Amino acid sequence: MVYARRMSRSASRVLVVGGAGYLGRSLARALAQRGDTVRIFDARRPPAGAFDGLDVEVVVGDLTDRAAVRAAVTGMDGVLHCASAITTLTFARAAVRARVQRVNVEGTRNVVTACLEAGVPRLVYTSSINVVQMPSAGVDESFATVGPFADLYGRSKAAAERLVLGADGRGVLHTCAIRPGGIYGPGEEQHFPRFVRELKAGKMVVYLGNGESRADNIYIDDLVDAHLRALDRLAEGSPVNGRAYFVTDGAPLHYFEFFKPAVLALGHRMPKVALPGPVLISAAAVFEAVHALGGPAPFTTVMEARKIVQDNWYSIEAARRDLGFTPAVDHAEGMRRCMPYLKALYAQA
Repeated sequence: MVYARRMSRSASRVLVVGGAGYLGRSLARALAQRGDTVRIFDARRPPAGAFDGLDVEVVVGDLTDRAAVRAAVTGMDGVLHCASAITTLTFARAAVRARVQRVNVEGTRNVVTACLEAGVPRLVYTSSINVVQMPSAGVDESFATVGPFADLYGRSKAAAERLVLGADGRGVLHTCAIRPGGIYGPGEEQHFPRFVRELKAGKMVVYLGNGESRADNIYIDDLVDAHLRALDRLAEGSPVNGRAYFVTDGAPLHYFEFFKPAVLALGHRMPKVALPGPVLISAAAVFEAVHALGGPAPFTTVMEARKIVQDNWYSIEAARRDLGFTPAVDHAEGMRRCMPYLKALYAQA
């Protein structure tokens, strides 16, 4: 996809915080392709060849280092902040809880503070649908965010989102947050490799839940498009200022229905025996508690289990209205584009 500038403005200088990750690299490439001056900031360097043929400045630094963040932000016209520590445990060891808080909340505080001090006018934060209570079926952005007993990721992302949105209108800064569903696409580094490993190992033998619950997803190109639309629309008097937006493909699916095309294409059969949702959630809680006490990592977390067996999908009408966002890649087309990558993962597993 080629990303053209939608608003009548000159090329911008844009920083992508977390620019070495899957979403961050995609954002940086899209910005550079449309003519913006791009800098990425990340604790690690991007993979070799990530920006071949593109002029992208790479700055390696720690999100929790205030001075490093301040230096990276200086001189920018806009910031896209998509860095985070993804840990979906509800019960976790103290060191894990501290790291998630330090990166997701305090790191985001550093970004907001740096933007205010450097006079950056636009900040878009990559939040998550995980910041909202489950179960939820088709609700909008007015629905309650998670409470103190949610998983570490959802709770920390909700706190970070509040920091970002609360900074809107301070000085010249305007902010908004994008809440994506499950992100997928060729090269996705978290969910697809895990799915392939478990499938090839013969672990996908039980259907989870009653098959009626649904969850949101979004193809990577559409998510990048939504971020760029938000960045371009942040301005004095814009309806986007200070708001969070659900951004998904608008067609929620059950977990197993989402992966079904890949299961069949890779030569496997869909499971037929069902494990009730309450049993799965209870088992996940026990394994999490054991892990928190020093045991092995759980086979799944309470949050992951709930997303499979409880509704977790949202209305994207606000994004359609304010961002002009319309998902262009549906599930069938998205999985078709992902199949060569999935087959390569399967061959290597």
